[in-house]
Amino acid sequence: MLIGQLPFSIVITRGATLDGLDKMLVPLAQRSFNYMLAGAILGGIAGFASTKRGVGRRGLEPHHLVARPSPSAITVPTAAGRRGLEPHHLVALLGVAVVLLVDATHAFPLKPYQGWGFLVLLLGLTGAVLITLVRMPAAGATLWRNKDLLIPLGLLTLTHQVLAWLTLVPPLGRLLVPSRSLSLWPFQFSLSFSFLLGMAVNVVYAAWITSAIVVAARDGRCDIVAAWSGLRRWFWRVLGLEFIGGGVVFLGLGIGIALMALAPPLGVLMIGATALVWNFLTAALLVVALQTEGGFWTAFRAGVAASWANKWKWWAPLLAQLLLLGVVTVIHVKWSDAPGSFKESTNWSINAFWVGGYQEECHWYGKLMEALNQTPKVQLLSTLLALVFGGFAVAIKLHIAQALQPATPPPASEPPQVEV
Repeated sequence: MLIGQLPFSIVITRGATLDGLDKMLVPLAQRSFNYMLAGAILGGIAGFASTKRGVGRRGLEPHHLVARPSPSAITVPTAAGRRGLEPHHLVALLGVAVVLLVDATHAFPLKPYQGWGFLVLLLGLTGAVLITLVRMPAAGATLWRNKDLLIPLGLLTLTHQVLAWLTLVPPLGRLLVPSRSLSLWPFQFSLSFSFLLGMAVNVVYAAWITSAIVVAARDGRCDIVAAWSGLRRWFWRVLGLEFIGGGVVFLGLGIGIALMALAPPLGVLMIGATALVWNFLTAALLVVALQTEGGFWTAFRAGVAASWANKWKWWAPLLAQLLLLGVVTVIHVKWSDAPGSFKESTNWSINAFWVGGYQEECHWYGKLMEALNQTPKVQLLSTLLALVFGGFAVAIKLHIAQALQPATPPPASEPPQVEV
């Protein structure tokens, strides 16, 4: 029987190794782990802030977005002059590692049929890589040279998980968790402070990564930290664009659900048309809007016009993204709960979502778990799928930004000189 302070080995495993009467201490071990994790995260953030302040404005705030190559940059750096990982690299890499580690401690041992989700992960990763190599080689090469473009995705993953962890801390949970139920046409949803914070984080991410993508597509190189400086300028514009982008899908989904009560085929057609047409109409919306001078509606019209006029330049990657994320899912599974006993399930659906805002949720995974006797999803797999399709969304947006770059005219050839 454990008495007094819980050992570190018990806290770090959230009480998974406790047995017998000691299992009564599992809730205490879980709370202690949450407190320890929250303290580590807050300490890391404070350390990052102090490091940034100590390095100085010259080291972490370059005066331009583009890191132009120079002859001195080609030389092999010495050990003293080599530029190692910067604080934002460490926070993103270690943050994602911690999130995956915590998810893994909760995931294993897997329950029956949960392992099927790894098949979805393998197929999704394979599809994203193949589409990038075959249909977007230039974007893939640029992303490979500028791996910093994936740093915001790592920080986004960490931030969302931190918000979820903070809701487990009682004082903060009482502030973040309480929600207000709202009813809007056929939909009912809860609005909480944590939900609003999550939306704000998504807008910050979209503005940050789009600014960086625009520069990378134009110049081939980009400083992700310097791209952050444009956040204040673009936040409200991106917020409005994402509200419209998601709102139209939301409206089309509501109309489709209402029509399904009267004529199911018509309702399904409405949902599918909204998912396809609207995504092609707004594929380049954020990229163009952040480069358009003038007011909000001028930028919105320019983004829609450019998206539709150039849709054939990126139709294949965009359609592949919609299919891989599960705009249409058809699943038929057969399994056995006991020897000689078999069950079958067929699940098909049409899902409407907006990929213009860097959609990363894979509906194939959720629908597969529903078909397998309502098997609960594994958070580790959900996180890995979000990382895969979040990176794929960055590659597609980079491909779109490159496709919109004006063609560089060939250099004028000099007229032949005639010797007299």
